[in-house]
Amino acid sequence: MLVGVVIAVGTLLVLEASLPGGMIEGQGTMAYAHTMAFTTLVFLQLFTLCNSRSDVTSAFHGLFSNKSEAVRAGSVGAMPIVPLEATGAAGWSG
Repeated sequence: MLVGVVIAVGTLLVLEASLPGGMIEGQGTMAYAHTMAFTTLVFLQLFTLCNSRSDVTSAFHGLFSNKSEAVRAGSVGAMPIVPLEATGAAGWSG
């Protein structure tokens, strides 16, 4: 449950920091804030995947020892980036 709370709070903080006004001043549009929040959520979930492999050792110990897990983690990490770069939306600001 704590992991879910950390992921939710982290995602909401990035969303808040991506919008103008509010507690954390940002300068993006709503589309930019949604993209930032979704990308943050994906990478926090990816970190949780790596972290849940063992209760005893570090999340990064033997990270690429399981090839299929490494391929899955790489593809999940690329999923939010590829559409933005392919459409040219990475430089789009509104």
